[in-house]
Amino acid sequence: MSFHSISGRVSYISGGTKTGVIELESGGAFLIDCGLDKRNAERIMSELRREGLHPLAAAITHGHADHSRGCSFLKEETNLEIIASREESVFIEHPRLEPRYLFAGARPPKELRIKSLEAIGCPVDHKLELKEDALQIFDERIEAVPLIGHTPGQLGFACGEVFFSGDSFFTPKTLNRHPLPFFLDVTRALETFAKIEDRTERYFVPSHGQIVKAEDLSRVLEENRRRIDDVSDILIRILQKPRLTSKLGGKVCQELSIEINNLHEAVVNRTALMAFLSHLKEKGIIKAEPSSEGIVWRGVD
Repeated sequence: MSFHSISGRVSYISGGTKTGVIELESGGAFLIDCGLDKRNAERIMSELRREGLHPLAAAITHGHADHSRGCSFLKEETNLEIIASREESVFIEHPRLEPRYLFAGARPPKELRIKSLEAIGCPVDHKLELKEDALQIFDERIEAVPLIGHTPGQLGFACGEVFFSGDSFFTPKTLNRHPLPFFLDVTRALETFAKIEDRTERYFVPSHGQIVKAEDLSRVLEENRRRIDDVSDILIRILQKPRLTSKLGGKVCQELSIEINNLHEAVVNRTALMAFLSHLKEKGIIKAEPSSEGIVWRGVD
């Protein structure tokens, strides 16, 4: 982990998931996301101390463990205030819900109760409604922006020339590593791309991968749209013949050269697949039919 300046008093701490840092005029720091575990939290604190900063508050873009699990450690050490959308606060405060929803709502097996899927519960001090809103954080104006798609209540945060975009879109390198992008709502993700493209900041900071400059933003967003189109086209072609969900997942993984090596990867990819199926069904391109063996999907004639 290391400290990187972006513009003015806005920086980030590198790591598996970036932590945004906004230096407040009062001398404190406003953080965006808190990393995965105690080790990450300790490194974040070490970098802040090196810069002479003390964290006063942290905004969590969404409730996935790699963004929120470090909250409890930072709050215990510094008593900083935690901010998140009302929707994501449910998962931050009750992290067992994430592996449970990935396992179709049932009690998940121990293989899914791992730190990359299940955070440590942390109380959220300020629960924001999903609307465009300018927050007054101590002495700083920071804009909270709904970025629904990857999760139901994800927020981005803007300050000055910098926009922290969470997992609302993915860099080309991340898309290559994860050919089936994880969006719980593909339709809303596409709407979020359009919203981000209208932003006027100079620097866009995804949680994973390189910072995207304004002049490169349209190209990166277009790659995300193209990946959604590619996955959709694969599904439409495969569903020229009726297929059960279980059989469909295997065909899609084969087409995208995805290897499933553990239960974690299996349920995450299945959830992403279901979001694409829902998206295509809402558009009237495919339909779902019940059967004794499960859901049968087919193209619309």
